[in-house]
Amino acid sequence: MFGLLIPCGGGKPIVLRRGHILVGRRLEYAPEDGNLPAASGLHCELVYDEQGWTVRTFHGPRGIRVRVNGARVETRRLESGDILFLAGRRYRIEFSRVDQFLPDSDLSLPEARGDADPAAFDVPRGLLIPQGEGRRFPLVKPTIVVGSARDSDLVLPGLTVAPHHCRLDFEDGWWRVTDTSRGLGMRVDHIPVQEHWLYPGDVLTIAMFRYELHYPVGASLTAGVAH
Repeated sequence: MFGLLIPCGGGKPIVLRRGHILVGRRLEYAPEDGNLPAASGLHCELVYDEQGWTVRTFHGPRGIRVRVNGARVETRRLESGDILFLAGRRYRIEFSRVDQFLPDSDLSLPEARGDADPAAFDVPRGLLIPQGEGRRFPLVKPTIVVGSARDSDLVLPGLTVAPHHCRLDFEDGWWRVTDTSRGLGMRVDHIPVQEHWLYPGDVLTIAMFRYELHYPVGASLTAGVAH
């Protein structure tokens, strides 16, 4: 969870479970009493990074803009407690830094294989959290191989898991997943993908295994590595 949108007129808060949210007539996070009929088809986006939330307006044919604390904005860095006016509705946004939302976990480094390059390891920059039973997997390398082969970083058993099923790459503070299963496939938030940038809160499905990704957006994986 990366924060809440709390209706100023009362009602159930909208939980911000992802680091990138598109707001329009078809909301990713809709109020209980329906969507926003006064909004443009694609009204605005909310993007989370290590500094917090930013709102950006998409200009529709009517030139509708988002208001923050009563002022019209195109792009605005938000502070916790700011009031967003979205197509006739007012919400107070509440949030903290992304790393404060990371679940408690033992983030000690896993034991490296004998042939591993020590310079490739650093403090974890994220977690893969199983949806069900299993151990949390700290992301401590810039490239993580997932598969059934013993030389994979994250080993998942099963006939429907390829030896090297997919690869996670950390680039410029973001994680990207690439399918290397040669036809067995994978899903992100239930959607089949071949290659996909991952946001915090995305759920990666490989065969029967489902992992939710948590990480502080924009962090540098190589910071502090000894050379």
